Amino acid sequence: MKKWVVLSAFSILSGCAMGINHNVATIKGKPYLIETKTYGFLIGEWSSPSTLTLLEEPQTQPLPTNYNSSSARAELAKIADQCNIQSIKVQSRPNYKKMYKCIVEQLTKLEQNVQ
Repeated sequence: MKKWVVLSAFSILSGCAMGINHNVATIKGKPYLIETKTYGFLIGEWSSPSTLTLLEEPQTQPLPTNYNSSSARAELAKIADQCNIQSIKVQSRPNYKKMYKCIVEQLTKLEQNVQ
């Protein structure tokens, strides 16, 4: 009986495992993501060969010449306040889904006006 208890405890604790290790490295001036899949069964562990994926540099759009960061922050704050007030009208707490939808709509209108 003790053998079965010890054997079942060992099998429960040893089990299977799988994981992916992610690392970022720079090779010849370009950033790469290195992924290595690891596996485990009982007390053994092994891994598959690593894969390299080139990480693209984010494409940045140039800012307009008349861009003013402080006025943009003020405009965003004004939009957030207006949407917060609209979402609270019916209930005592803000409805965050309505508030999010309102902010996205206002920013879309603002972006269309700029272009």
